[in-house]
Amino acid sequence: MRINHNIAALNTYRQLAANTVNTSRSLEKLSSGLRINRAGDDAAGLAISEKMRAQIRGLTQAERNANDGISLIQTAEGALNETHSILQRMRELAVQASNDTNTESDRAELQKEINQLAEEITRIAEQTEFNTKKLLDGSMAANVSTDIDGVSVSLVPGSTLKSGVYNVSIDYTAGKEASSATVSGDYTGSFSGTAVYKAADNKWYEEGTTNEVNIADLTVHDAVDGDKLVLTAPVSASASASDFTGGITAVDDSGTPTVGEGEYTLVKTASGWELETDPGNDITLADYGINNVTGGDVGDKFKVTITAAVDGEYQLVRSDAVDPSVDITVRDEVGNLVSNNNFEFEYNTSLATDVYTGTITVDSSKAMVFHIGANAGQNTMLSINNMDAKTLGVDSLDLTDRDEVNNAIDAIDAAITKVSSQRAALGAMQNRLEHTINNLGTTAENLTASESRIRDVDMAQEMMEFTKNNILTQAAQAMLAQANLQPQSVLQLLQ
Repeated sequence: MRINHNIAALNTYRQLAANTVNTSRSLEKLSSGLRINRAGDDAAGLAISEKMRAQIRGLTQAERNANDGISLIQTAEGALNETHSILQRMRELAVQASNDTNTESDRAELQKEINQLAEEITRIAEQTEFNTKKLLDGSMAANVSTDIDGVSVSLVPGSTLKSGVYNVSIDYTAGKEASSATVSGDYTGSFSGTAVYKAADNKWYEEGTTNEVNIADLTVHDAVDGDKLVLTAPVSASASASDFTGGITAVDDSGTPTVGEGEYTLVKTASGWELETDPGNDITLADYGINNVTGGDVGDKFKVTITAAVDGEYQLVRSDAVDPSVDITVRDEVGNLVSNNNFEFEYNTSLATDVYTGTITVDSSKAMVFHIGANAGQNTMLSINNMDAKTLGVDSLDLTDRDEVNNAIDAIDAAITKVSSQRAALGAMQNRLEHTINNLGTTAENLTASESRIRDVDMAQEMMEFTKNNILTQAAQAMLAQANLQPQSVLQLLQ
Protein backbone atom coordinates (compact mmCIF):
# COMPACT_ATOMS: atom_id res chain seq x y z
CA MET A 1 0.00 0.00 0.00
CA ARG A 2 1.31 3.50 -0.96
CA ILE A 3 0.39 6.83 0.49
CA ASN A 4 2.70 9.28 -1.37
CA HIS A 5 0.62 9.02 -4.52
CA ASN A 6 -3.11 8.40 -4.24
CA ILE A 7 -3.72 7.29 -7.82
CA ALA A 8 -7.39 6.55 -7.20
CA ALA A 9 -7.92 10.06 -5.84
CA LEU A 10 -6.07 11.59 -8.79
CA ASN A 11 -8.20 9.66 -11.26
CA THR A 12 -11.39 10.59 -9.48
CA TYR A 13 -10.35 14.24 -9.33
CA ARG A 14 -9.64 14.29 -13.06
CA GLN A 15 -13.05 12.86 -13.77
CA LEU A 16 -14.65 15.34 -11.42
CA ALA A 17 -12.92 18.24 -13.15
CA ALA A 18 -14.08 17.04 -16.60
CA ASN A 19 -17.63 16.56 -15.37
CA THR A 20 -17.61 20.02 -13.81
CA VAL A 21 -16.48 21.57 -17.11
CA ASN A 22 -19.16 19.68 -19.04
CA THR A 23 -21.80 20.70 -16.52
CA SER A 24 -20.68 24.31 -16.78
CA ARG A 25 -20.91 24.21 -20.59
CA SER A 26 -24.36 22.69 -20.44
CA LEU A 27 -25.45 25.43 -18.05
CA GLU A 28 -24.02 28.03 -20.45
CA LYS A 29 -25.91 26.58 -23.42
CA LEU A 30 -29.13 26.25 -21.46
CA SER A 31 -28.91 29.79 -20.14
CA SER A 32 -28.02 31.39 -23.54
CA GLY A 33 -30.11 29.13 -25.77
CA LEU A 34 -27.13 28.76 -28.10
CA ARG A 35 -25.29 25.60 -29.01
CA ILE A 36 -22.29 27.65 -30.15
CA ASN A 37 -21.22 30.31 -27.65
CA ARG A 38 -17.57 30.44 -28.67
CA ALA A 39 -15.48 29.18 -31.56
CA GLY A 40 -14.32 26.22 -29.46
CA ASP A 41 -17.86 24.89 -29.29
CA ASP A 42 -17.90 24.26 -33.08
CA ALA A 43 -15.31 26.12 -35.18
CA ALA A 44 -16.71 25.15 -38.60
CA GLY A 45 -20.28 25.64 -37.45
CA LEU A 46 -19.43 29.13 -36.17
CA ALA A 47 -17.96 30.14 -39.55
CA ILE A 48 -20.99 28.84 -41.44
CA SER A 49 -23.37 30.48 -38.97
CA GLU A 50 -21.71 33.90 -39.29
CA LYS A 51 -21.92 33.76 -43.09
CA MET A 52 -25.59 32.93 -42.80
CA ARG A 53 -26.11 35.78 -40.36
CA ALA A 54 -24.54 38.18 -42.86
CA GLN A 55 -26.92 36.92 -45.54
CA ILE A 56 -29.96 37.12 -43.26
CA ARG A 57 -29.24 40.69 -42.19
CA GLY A 58 -28.47 41.67 -45.78
CA LEU A 59 -31.75 40.17 -46.97
CA THR A 60 -33.65 41.96 -44.24
CA GLN A 61 -32.09 45.29 -45.22
CA ALA A 62 -32.70 44.57 -48.92
CA GLU A 63 -36.37 44.04 -48.08
CA ARG A 64 -36.45 47.48 -46.47
CA ASN A 65 -34.64 48.90 -49.52
CA ALA A 66 -37.31 47.47 -51.82
CA ASN A 67 -40.06 48.95 -49.66
CA ASP A 68 -38.34 52.33 -49.85
CA GLY A 69 -38.15 51.92 -53.63
CA ILE A 70 -41.88 51.26 -53.79
CA SER A 71 -42.50 54.41 -51.78
CA LEU A 72 -40.39 56.42 -54.25
CA ILE A 73 -42.21 54.90 -57.23
CA GLN A 74 -45.59 55.65 -55.68
CA THR A 75 -44.54 59.26 -55.20
CA ALA A 76 -43.48 59.63 -58.85
CA GLU A 77 -46.49 57.76 -60.17
CA GLY A 78 -48.86 59.86 -58.08
CA ALA A 79 -47.39 63.02 -59.60
CA LEU A 80 -47.73 61.62 -63.12
CA ASN A 81 -51.34 60.76 -62.38
CA GLU A 82 -51.96 64.47 -61.97
CA THR A 83 -49.96 65.17 -65.14
CA HIS A 84 -52.29 62.82 -66.97
CA SER A 85 -55.30 64.68 -65.61
CA ILE A 86 -53.85 67.98 -66.79
CA LEU A 87 -53.18 66.59 -70.27
CA GLN A 88 -56.74 65.32 -70.52
CA ARG A 89 -58.02 68.80 -69.64
CA MET A 90 -55.66 70.34 -72.20
CA ARG A 91 -57.00 67.99 -74.86
CA GLU A 92 -60.53 68.92 -73.91
CA LEU A 93 -59.66 72.59 -74.35
CA ALA A 94 -58.02 71.91 -77.72
CA VAL A 95 -61.08 70.08 -79.01
CA GLN A 96 -63.23 72.95 -77.79
CA ALA A 97 -61.00 75.50 -79.51
CA SER A 98 -61.21 73.64 -82.82
CA ASN A 99 -64.93 74.45 -83.07
CA ASP A 100 -65.78 77.53 -85.12
CA THR A 101 -68.56 78.53 -82.75
CA ASN A 102 -65.73 80.19 -80.80
CA THR A 103 -64.67 83.73 -81.53
CA GLU A 104 -61.09 84.95 -81.47
CA SER A 105 -61.61 86.30 -77.94
CA ASP A 106 -63.01 82.92 -76.84
CA ARG A 107 -59.92 81.15 -78.13
CA ALA A 108 -57.73 83.74 -76.40
CA GLU A 109 -59.35 82.80 -73.09
CA LEU A 110 -58.85 79.12 -73.79
CA GLN A 111 -55.20 79.88 -74.56
CA LYS A 112 -54.76 81.43 -71.11
CA GLU A 113 -55.84 78.24 -69.36
CA ILE A 114 -53.78 75.93 -71.54
CA ASN A 115 -50.69 78.08 -70.90
CA GLN A 116 -51.23 77.79 -67.15
CA LEU A 117 -51.73 74.04 -67.41
CA ALA A 118 -48.47 73.66 -69.36
CA GLU A 119 -46.65 75.61 -66.65
CA GLU A 120 -48.15 73.36 -63.99
CA ILE A 121 -46.89 70.26 -65.78
CA THR A 122 -43.39 71.74 -65.71
CA ARG A 123 -43.75 72.71 -62.04
CA ILE A 124 -44.78 69.15 -61.13
CA ALA A 125 -41.76 67.80 -63.03
CA GLU A 126 -39.34 70.20 -61.37
CA GLN A 127 -40.63 70.00 -57.79
CA THR A 128 -41.72 66.39 -57.24
CA GLU A 129 -39.22 64.95 -54.75
CA PHE A 130 -38.59 61.94 -52.54
CA ASN A 131 -36.10 62.35 -49.71
CA THR A 132 -34.98 65.61 -51.43
CA LYS A 133 -34.29 63.73 -54.68
CA LYS A 134 -36.05 65.18 -57.72
CA LEU A 135 -37.93 62.48 -59.58
CA LEU A 136 -39.40 63.87 -62.81
CA ASP A 137 -36.91 66.50 -64.01
CA GLY A 138 -34.75 64.06 -66.00
CA SER A 139 -32.00 63.86 -63.40
CA MET A 140 -32.71 60.11 -63.09
CA ALA A 141 -32.97 59.44 -66.82
CA ALA A 142 -30.67 57.04 -68.63
CA ASN A 143 -29.34 58.53 -71.88
CA VAL A 144 -28.92 56.78 -75.20
CA SER A 145 -27.25 57.86 -78.43
CA THR A 146 -26.43 56.20 -81.73
CA ASP A 147 -24.11 56.67 -84.69
CA ILE A 148 -26.51 55.00 -87.14
CA ASP A 149 -27.56 57.35 -89.95
CA GLY A 150 -31.27 57.25 -90.72
CA VAL A 151 -32.23 55.79 -87.32
CA SER A 152 -33.10 57.50 -84.08
CA VAL A 153 -33.03 55.45 -80.87
CA SER A 154 -34.54 56.02 -77.45
CA LEU A 155 -34.51 53.88 -74.35
CA VAL A 156 -37.81 52.26 -73.42
CA PRO A 157 -39.06 53.58 -70.05
CA GLY A 158 -38.26 51.01 -67.40
CA SER A 159 -35.28 49.55 -69.23
CA THR A 160 -32.58 48.23 -66.87
CA LEU A 161 -29.73 48.15 -69.40
CA LYS A 162 -26.37 48.98 -67.90
CA SER A 163 -24.01 51.57 -69.35
CA GLY A 164 -22.05 50.38 -72.35
CA VAL A 165 -21.74 50.27 -76.13
CA TYR A 166 -24.02 47.89 -78.01
CA ASN A 167 -23.53 46.76 -81.60
CA VAL A 168 -26.68 46.86 -83.72
CA SER A 169 -27.71 45.44 -87.07
CA ILE A 170 -31.14 46.42 -88.45
CA ASP A 171 -32.85 45.09 -91.58
CA TYR A 172 -35.87 47.36 -92.04
CA THR A 173 -38.71 47.28 -94.59
CA ALA A 174 -41.05 50.26 -94.44
CA GLY A 175 -44.77 49.69 -94.15
CA LYS A 176 -47.31 51.26 -96.49
CA GLU A 177 -50.99 51.94 -96.02
CA ALA A 178 -53.53 51.18 -98.69
CA SER A 179 -54.39 54.53 -100.26
CA SER A 180 -57.92 55.83 -100.48
CA ALA A 181 -56.81 58.99 -102.26
CA THR A 182 -58.74 60.53 -105.12
CA VAL A 183 -57.46 63.00 -107.74
CA SER A 184 -59.32 65.77 -109.51
CA GLY A 185 -58.28 68.48 -111.96
CA ASP A 186 -55.97 68.66 -114.97
CA TYR A 187 -52.21 68.37 -114.79
CA THR A 188 -50.60 71.39 -116.41
CA GLY A 189 -47.11 71.12 -114.93
CA SER A 190 -43.88 70.47 -116.76
CA PHE A 191 -42.72 67.35 -114.88
CA SER A 192 -43.00 63.95 -116.50
CA GLY A 193 -42.41 60.84 -114.44
CA THR A 194 -43.42 59.42 -111.04
CA ALA A 195 -44.02 61.69 -108.07
CA VAL A 196 -44.13 60.26 -104.51
CA TYR A 197 -46.10 61.84 -101.66
CA LYS A 198 -44.30 62.49 -98.36
CA ALA A 199 -46.85 63.02 -95.62
CA ALA A 200 -44.43 64.66 -93.20
CA ASP A 201 -43.89 67.55 -95.65
CA ASN A 202 -47.27 67.39 -97.38
CA LYS A 203 -45.38 67.60 -100.66
CA TRP A 204 -44.71 65.51 -103.76
CA TYR A 205 -41.18 64.60 -104.78
CA GLU A 206 -39.59 63.08 -107.85
CA GLU A 207 -39.26 59.38 -107.08
CA GLY A 208 -35.93 58.52 -105.53
CA THR A 209 -34.84 62.15 -105.12
CA THR A 210 -35.54 65.20 -102.98
CA ASN A 211 -36.64 67.29 -105.98
CA GLU A 212 -40.07 68.77 -105.30
CA VAL A 213 -42.75 68.31 -107.98
CA ASN A 214 -45.41 70.97 -108.53
CA ILE A 215 -48.65 69.16 -109.41
CA ALA A 216 -50.24 72.30 -110.81
CA ASP A 217 -54.09 72.36 -111.01
CA LEU A 218 -54.32 68.84 -109.53
CA THR A 219 -56.02 68.22 -106.18
CA VAL A 220 -55.28 64.97 -104.30
CA HIS A 221 -57.64 64.07 -101.49
CA ASP A 222 -56.76 61.72 -98.59
CA ALA A 223 -53.25 60.94 -99.77
CA VAL A 224 -51.06 58.85 -97.48
CA ASP A 225 -47.33 58.58 -97.23
CA GLY A 226 -45.92 56.71 -100.21
CA ASP A 227 -48.74 57.37 -102.69
CA LYS A 228 -47.48 57.73 -106.25
CA LEU A 229 -48.63 59.84 -109.22
CA VAL A 230 -47.40 59.01 -112.70
CA LEU A 231 -47.48 62.34 -114.56
CA THR A 232 -47.15 63.24 -118.23
CA ALA A 233 -46.20 66.87 -118.88
CA PRO A 234 -48.58 68.72 -121.27
CA VAL A 235 -45.92 69.94 -123.68
CA SER A 236 -44.86 69.19 -127.25
CA ALA A 237 -41.65 69.79 -129.17
CA SER A 238 -40.74 71.10 -132.61
CA ALA A 239 -37.15 70.90 -133.80
CA SER A 240 -35.00 72.38 -136.55
CA ALA A 241 -31.34 72.03 -137.50
CA SER A 242 -29.05 75.06 -137.84
CA ASP A 243 -25.37 75.91 -138.25
CA PHE A 244 -24.67 72.90 -140.40
CA THR A 245 -21.11 71.87 -141.05
CA GLY A 246 -21.39 68.14 -141.45
CA GLY A 247 -25.09 67.79 -142.05
CA ILE A 248 -27.92 66.15 -140.15
CA THR A 249 -29.61 63.45 -142.16
CA ALA A 250 -32.65 62.59 -140.05
CA VAL A 251 -34.79 64.41 -137.50
CA ASP A 252 -37.76 62.85 -135.64
CA ASP A 253 -39.58 65.16 -133.21
CA SER A 254 -42.44 62.83 -132.25
CA GLY A 255 -41.15 62.21 -128.72
CA THR A 256 -42.71 63.58 -125.50
CA PRO A 257 -40.51 66.21 -123.80
CA THR A 258 -39.85 65.97 -120.09
CA VAL A 259 -38.54 69.51 -119.70
CA GLY A 260 -40.52 72.74 -119.37
CA GLU A 261 -41.69 75.05 -122.09
CA GLY A 262 -39.05 77.15 -123.86
CA GLU A 263 -36.45 77.28 -126.60
CA TYR A 264 -33.30 75.19 -126.31
CA THR A 265 -30.15 74.93 -128.42
CA LEU A 266 -28.41 71.54 -128.44
CA VAL A 267 -24.77 71.34 -129.49
CA LYS A 268 -22.92 68.29 -130.83
CA THR A 269 -19.63 67.71 -128.96
CA ALA A 270 -17.00 65.02 -129.09
CA SER A 271 -18.71 63.21 -126.21
CA GLY A 272 -22.32 63.73 -127.35
CA TRP A 273 -25.10 66.25 -127.32
CA GLU A 274 -25.05 69.08 -124.77
CA LEU A 275 -27.24 72.01 -123.87
CA GLU A 276 -25.57 75.15 -125.19
CA THR A 277 -26.15 76.99 -121.92
CA ASP A 278 -24.72 74.10 -119.88
CA PRO A 279 -21.48 73.00 -121.56
CA GLY A 280 -19.74 69.93 -120.30
CA ASN A 281 -22.90 68.08 -119.27
CA ASP A 282 -24.31 65.52 -121.67
CA ILE A 283 -28.07 65.56 -122.15
CA THR A 284 -30.60 62.95 -123.24
CA LEU A 285 -32.28 63.94 -126.50
CA ALA A 286 -35.52 62.20 -125.52
CA ASP A 287 -35.94 64.72 -122.68
CA TYR A 288 -36.37 67.36 -125.40
CA GLY A 289 -38.82 65.34 -127.47
CA ILE A 290 -36.18 64.09 -129.91
CA ASN A 291 -36.19 60.35 -130.51
CA ASN A 292 -33.36 60.09 -132.99
CA VAL A 293 -30.71 62.25 -134.64
CA THR A 294 -28.21 60.85 -137.14
CA GLY A 295 -25.26 62.49 -138.73
CA GLY A 296 -23.78 65.81 -137.75
CA ASP A 297 -20.30 66.92 -136.84
CA VAL A 298 -18.84 68.40 -133.72
CA GLY A 299 -20.13 71.92 -133.42
CA ASP A 300 -23.45 71.33 -135.16
CA LYS A 301 -26.41 72.90 -133.43
CA PHE A 302 -29.99 71.74 -133.10
CA LYS A 303 -32.81 74.07 -132.02
CA VAL A 304 -35.81 72.76 -130.12
CA THR A 305 -38.97 74.70 -129.25
CA ILE A 306 -41.21 73.18 -126.55
CA THR A 307 -44.71 74.61 -126.24
CA ALA A 308 -47.81 73.74 -124.22
CA ALA A 309 -50.17 71.31 -125.85
CA VAL A 310 -53.15 69.43 -124.37
CA ASP A 311 -53.62 68.92 -120.61
CA GLY A 312 -51.23 66.44 -119.08
CA GLU A 313 -52.23 62.98 -117.99
CA TYR A 314 -51.86 61.39 -114.56
CA GLN A 315 -52.33 58.02 -112.96
CA LEU A 316 -52.65 57.42 -109.20
CA VAL A 317 -50.78 54.33 -108.02
CA ARG A 318 -52.48 52.81 -105.00
CA SER A 319 -50.27 50.40 -103.07
CA ASP A 320 -51.72 47.53 -101.10
CA ALA A 321 -51.27 47.78 -97.34
CA VAL A 322 -47.86 46.50 -96.25
CA ASP A 323 -46.96 46.06 -92.60
CA PRO A 324 -43.52 47.30 -91.63
CA SER A 325 -41.05 44.55 -90.87
CA VAL A 326 -37.81 44.82 -88.97
CA ASP A 327 -35.14 42.35 -87.97
CA ILE A 328 -32.93 43.75 -85.20
CA THR A 329 -29.87 42.15 -83.65
CA VAL A 330 -28.27 43.80 -80.62
CA ARG A 331 -25.11 42.51 -78.97
CA ASP A 332 -23.02 43.81 -76.10
CA GLU A 333 -19.30 44.49 -76.31
CA VAL A 334 -18.39 40.82 -75.78
CA GLY A 335 -20.91 39.53 -78.32
CA ASN A 336 -23.75 38.41 -76.07
CA LEU A 337 -27.25 38.92 -77.45
CA VAL A 338 -29.26 41.74 -75.82
CA SER A 339 -33.04 42.08 -76.14
CA ASN A 340 -33.94 44.83 -78.58
CA ASN A 341 -37.10 45.44 -76.53
CA ASN A 342 -34.96 47.80 -74.44
CA PHE A 343 -34.98 50.30 -77.33
CA GLU A 344 -37.48 52.22 -79.43
CA PHE A 345 -36.37 52.75 -83.04
CA GLU A 346 -37.54 55.28 -85.62
CA TYR A 347 -36.48 54.87 -89.22
CA ASN A 348 -35.96 56.95 -92.33
CA THR A 349 -38.74 55.59 -94.52
CA SER A 350 -37.70 57.31 -97.75
CA LEU A 351 -36.54 53.96 -99.09
CA ALA A 352 -38.56 50.76 -99.08
CA THR A 353 -35.81 48.69 -97.54
CA ASP A 354 -32.83 49.78 -95.49
CA VAL A 355 -30.05 47.93 -93.74
CA TYR A 356 -28.53 49.81 -90.83
CA THR A 357 -25.45 48.93 -88.80
CA GLY A 358 -23.66 50.79 -86.05
CA THR A 359 -23.56 51.19 -82.30
CA ILE A 360 -25.83 52.39 -79.52
CA THR A 361 -24.26 53.98 -76.46
CA VAL A 362 -26.18 53.74 -73.20
CA ASP A 363 -25.31 55.91 -70.21
CA SER A 364 -27.29 54.74 -67.19
CA SER A 365 -25.05 56.43 -64.62
CA LYS A 366 -27.87 58.80 -63.63
CA ALA A 367 -30.49 56.07 -63.24
CA MET A 368 -31.54 55.25 -59.66
CA VAL A 369 -30.17 51.97 -58.31
CA PHE A 370 -32.22 49.85 -55.90
CA HIS A 371 -30.04 47.34 -54.01
CA ILE A 372 -32.46 44.45 -53.58
CA GLY A 373 -30.11 41.62 -52.62
CA ALA A 374 -27.81 40.64 -49.78
CA ASN A 375 -24.62 40.69 -51.85
CA ALA A 376 -22.68 43.11 -54.04
CA GLY A 377 -24.13 43.79 -57.47
CA GLN A 378 -27.57 42.44 -56.63
CA ASN A 379 -29.50 45.50 -57.72
CA THR A 380 -31.86 46.88 -60.32
CA MET A 381 -32.13 50.28 -61.99
CA LEU A 382 -35.00 52.70 -62.39
CA SER A 383 -34.88 55.37 -65.08
CA ILE A 384 -37.46 58.16 -65.05
CA ASN A 385 -37.53 60.43 -68.08
CA ASN A 386 -38.01 64.18 -68.01
CA MET A 387 -41.73 64.84 -67.72
CA ASP A 388 -41.84 68.62 -68.13
CA ALA A 389 -44.05 70.35 -70.70
CA LYS A 390 -41.21 71.00 -73.15
CA THR A 391 -40.08 67.38 -73.22
CA LEU A 392 -43.68 66.23 -73.60
CA GLY A 393 -44.11 68.69 -76.46
CA VAL A 394 -46.98 70.69 -74.95
CA ASP A 395 -45.17 73.84 -73.83
CA SER A 396 -46.17 76.06 -76.75
CA LEU A 397 -49.59 74.91 -77.95
CA ASP A 398 -51.53 77.46 -79.97
CA LEU A 399 -55.32 77.47 -79.61
CA THR A 400 -55.82 80.93 -81.08
CA ASP A 401 -55.36 79.72 -84.68
CA ARG A 402 -57.90 77.14 -85.76
CA ASP A 403 -55.46 75.64 -88.29
CA GLU A 404 -52.97 74.99 -85.46
CA VAL A 405 -55.46 73.37 -83.09
CA ASN A 406 -55.34 69.99 -84.82
CA ASN A 407 -51.58 70.00 -84.39
CA ALA A 408 -52.14 70.76 -80.69
CA ILE A 409 -54.47 67.78 -80.34
CA ASP A 410 -51.87 65.50 -81.98
CA ALA A 411 -49.15 66.87 -79.67
CA ILE A 412 -51.29 66.29 -76.57
CA ASP A 413 -52.10 62.74 -77.71
CA ALA A 414 -48.37 62.06 -78.09
CA ALA A 415 -47.73 63.51 -74.61
CA ILE A 416 -50.44 61.32 -73.08
CA THR A 417 -48.79 58.29 -74.68
CA LYS A 418 -45.39 59.27 -73.26
CA VAL A 419 -46.76 59.72 -69.73
CA SER A 420 -48.69 56.44 -70.02
CA SER A 421 -45.52 54.64 -71.05
CA GLN A 422 -43.59 56.07 -68.10
CA ARG A 423 -46.37 55.26 -65.63
CA ALA A 424 -46.57 51.72 -67.02
CA ALA A 425 -42.82 51.33 -66.45
CA LEU A 426 -43.18 52.58 -62.87
CA GLY A 427 -46.07 50.22 -62.23
CA ALA A 428 -44.13 47.29 -63.65
CA MET A 429 -41.17 48.10 -61.39
CA GLN A 430 -43.45 48.40 -58.36
CA ASN A 431 -44.99 45.00 -59.08
CA ARG A 432 -41.52 43.56 -59.50
CA LEU A 433 -40.37 44.98 -56.18
CA GLU A 434 -43.42 43.57 -54.41
CA HIS A 435 -42.49 40.12 -55.67
CA THR A 436 -38.89 40.83 -54.67
CA ILE A 437 -40.01 41.62 -51.13
CA ASN A 438 -41.94 38.34 -50.92
CA ASN A 439 -38.91 36.42 -52.17
CA LEU A 440 -36.52 38.19 -49.80
CA GLY A 441 -38.78 37.44 -46.82
CA THR A 442 -39.04 33.77 -47.74
CA THR A 443 -35.30 33.46 -48.30
CA ALA A 444 -34.49 35.19 -45.00
CA GLU A 445 -36.91 32.92 -43.17
CA ASN A 446 -35.39 29.75 -44.63
CA LEU A 447 -31.85 30.94 -43.96
CA THR A 448 -32.79 31.80 -40.38
CA ALA A 449 -34.14 28.28 -39.91
CA SER A 450 -30.90 26.85 -41.29
CA GLU A 451 -28.78 29.10 -39.09
CA SER A 452 -30.88 28.15 -36.07
CA ARG A 453 -30.19 24.47 -36.62
CA ILE A 454 -26.47 25.23 -36.54
CA ARG A 455 -26.32 27.86 -33.81
CA ASP A 456 -29.24 27.27 -31.43
CA VAL A 457 -29.25 24.59 -28.74
CA ASP A 458 -31.80 21.80 -28.54
CA MET A 459 -33.04 22.50 -25.00
CA ALA A 460 -34.42 18.99 -24.39
CA GLN A 461 -31.27 17.27 -25.58
CA GLU A 462 -29.04 19.66 -23.67
CA MET A 463 -31.12 19.18 -20.51
CA MET A 464 -30.50 15.47 -20.79
CA GLU A 465 -26.78 16.16 -21.16
CA PHE A 466 -26.84 18.53 -18.18
CA THR A 467 -28.60 15.97 -16.00
CA LYS A 468 -26.06 13.34 -16.94
CA ASN A 469 -23.12 15.64 -16.26
CA ASN A 470 -24.65 16.80 -12.98
CA ILE A 471 -25.09 13.21 -11.74
CA LEU A 472 -21.57 12.32 -12.81
CA THR A 473 -20.22 15.34 -10.99
CA GLN A 474 -21.97 14.36 -7.77
CA ALA A 475 -20.80 10.76 -8.15
CA ALA A 476 -17.23 11.91 -8.74
CA GLN A 477 -17.38 14.05 -5.61
CA ALA A 478 -18.54 11.04 -3.56
CA MET A 479 -15.86 8.78 -5.04
CA LEU A 480 -13.19 11.39 -4.38
CA ALA A 481 -14.18 11.30 -0.75
CA GLN A 482 -13.89 7.53 -0.75
CA ALA A 483 -10.51 7.64 -2.48
CA ASN A 484 -9.22 10.04 0.17
CA LEU A 485 -10.28 7.63 2.92
CA GLN A 486 -8.32 4.67 1.52
CA PRO A 487 -4.81 5.80 2.77
CA GLN A 488 -6.13 6.04 6.30
CA SER A 489 -6.16 2.23 6.47
CA VAL A 490 -2.35 2.39 6.64
CA LEU A 491 -2.63 3.68 10.24
CA GLN A 492 -4.04 0.33 11.33
CA LEU A 493 -0.85 -1.35 10.13
CA LEU A 494 1.18 1.03 12.31
CA GLN A 495 -0.70 0.17 15.53
